[in-house]
Amino acid sequence: MPPLEPVSGWQIASTISTSAATVIALVVVVLNLMQRRRDRDLVRVEDEDRARSLAALVITCTGNPGLRAPIDEEIQGLDQPCSVMEIPFENLTSQPVLDVYAEVWHSGMALEDRPSAVHANVVRSGENLPLRLFLQSTPDNFRLSAWRVRWTDSGGRRWCRDRYPQDRPDRFTGQLPSRY
Repeated sequence: MPPLEPVSGWQIASTISTSAATVIALVVVVLNLMQRRRDRDLVRVEDEDRARSLAALVITCTGNPGLRAPIDEEIQGLDQPCSVMEIPFENLTSQPVLDVYAEVWHSGMALEDRPSAVHANVVRSGENLPLRLFLQSTPDNFRLSAWRVRWTDSGGRRWCRDRYPQDRPDRFTGQLPSRY
């Protein structure tokens, strides 16, 4: 085995400076990754705020939903007494909204029960659509427990409103509505 050569001071200094440069490069990479994550989170929050502001342009239930007796044209073919609840829905965004549902829970129903509902596939930009629900009850016998209007915006985000007054809609994730 050949004898080991002595290590000079320059070799030690070179090894230390190379190691220090490697550690500094790793620190810079980690800090860069952390900054990118913060930037992504900030963009996501800004996108959510922008989407919520656009969703706020969907106007629904500007007052407490009311119940009325149906007019003759509405009840042709119905054999039971009913009431009509009309919930206004207006899309003031520049894009259509999809899968619009108006849902009503009446007294005696648990919020987990399937509600009375009406569905509209598309509400175009600028369109005002009254959502009419036909309920098997007369206006004097009906007591409202909860209501909700939910829709999907053009970006695929699902929204809902379930109380009045409500300035901004909530993201819809399958949650139960607020009690009336």
